[in-house]
Amino acid sequence: MQHTSHSIMPLSDFPRGSLLHNAWENYQIIEDELWILFLLSRLMPVLNSARKREQKKIVSSALLNGFLEV
Repeated sequence: MQHTSHSIMPLSDFPRGSLLHNAWENYQIIEDELWILFLLSRLMPVLNSARKREQKKIVSSALLNGFLEV
């Protein structure tokens, strides 16, 4: 899935190097970074849950095989 920005004015309408051009470029960078943070915030709980399940399996296996004692 690719994120696309819906801009009112294309960046090409601002003269390169102008204050508006630079501000618009910075806005688009920040918008992309926020999108990445949003995706990570949705993904991290899934990854943490999978990691915890894997850790429980390892501990259970070690207990069953006598490597750990309760």
